Amino acid sequence: MKKKIKIVIALVIIIAIILPFFNSRIKEGQVGETYNWGDYLEVTVTSLEFAEVIDGWGGANDNFWKPLTTDVQIHDRWTPEQYIIEHGLKPTDSDKIFLCISYTAKNVSKNNQTVKSIGTVDYDDGYEYNEGGFSFRKNEDAVWSENSSGLVLEQLKGNEYEFRAYIFVPKEVLETDKPLTYTLYGREYDLRAIVK
Repeated sequence: MKKKIKIVIALVIIIAIILPFFNSRIKEGQVGETYNWGDYLEVTVTSLEFAEVIDGWGGANDNFWKPLTTDVQIHDRWTPEQYIIEHGLKPTDSDKIFLCISYTAKNVSKNNQTVKSIGTVDYDDGYEYNEGGFSFRKNEDAVWSENSSGLVLEQLKGNEYEFRAYIFVPKEVLETDKPLTYTLYGREYDLRAIVK
């Protein structure tokens, strides 16, 4: 019996020593700040916004997958209301909204790296959401590519690429004060502090 108690105490001590190392893997992130994800990628989250409607007009559109409102500057041939009807995307479930994500990434490793993460939204410490879409373009004038397989960033190139994603989340996450975070490449962003 004493031997079992000693084993249990030893296991508790080991867990107490090891657990902080696992929790420290996720660090706090700030929008606009650049972070290294290990020795692999240099990542900067440039915007996190909630929206009921996003711009669905692909091509080289700078507003692609960004929130659409009647305040958005639209091409001359449409009024904002017409553009939203023609090119706006809405979740098929009326109880959901989009979290729109925009980030850049650059390969800083000695190997090719594939970027394809849309990240994860965590609501109330355990309700996780990571279903949505992923797109990228190779420069500011390029066409957006919707491709869940991601983009391979070649070694030694040093090019920074732009990525956009969206995640479907229930509207109710914005109606409470419960914890609401977004995690991407080892950094956790407090959505309550970012999105007012």
